[in-house]
Amino acid sequence: MTAIRPRPEDNDGGSTLVEILTVTIILAVLAAIAIPAFLSQKDKGYVAAVKSDLKNAQIAQETFASENKNAYVFTGATGLPASLCSSTCTLPEAILNLRSQGLRLSAGDTVDAIQNKTGAGAYAYCVHIQSSPGSGTTTTGYFVIAGGVPTAGGCP
Repeated sequence: MTAIRPRPEDNDGGSTLVEILTVTIILAVLAAIAIPAFLSQKDKGYVAAVKSDLKNAQIAQETFASENKNAYVFTGATGLPASLCSSTCTLPEAILNLRSQGLRLSAGDTVDAIQNKTGAGAYAYCVHIQSSPGSGTTTTGYFVIAGGVPTAGGCP
């Protein structure tokens, strides 16, 4: 007598539960390695943007000084032409003057301080920029002084 339905063979090409679980565990381990690495790269990008903005601010400060009798622009500056700042320069006026010298900030970056550092060593200003990316997180602020390199923290 012939069977109505053929008998299944031992190796029918399907996967066992153990094989499926093994593959799932391997994928989970790979994801656990890759996701933190990706997130740290994103943070490094924000820091690189802030450092780039600081170097641009440094160039803008030096350009401003070369065009204004070696006077740097900073919050509280006095003696600058009235067309550049009021009697005592405010932070928005100082930023506006640096923008006129070509300073462009990356998205989410803000200038927190432009300070006078005359007599505090070999530099005459400190610019502090902080990044606040759209995700709502805030990266560490960085500052730069005349002739210096961007450094983590606030103005000394």
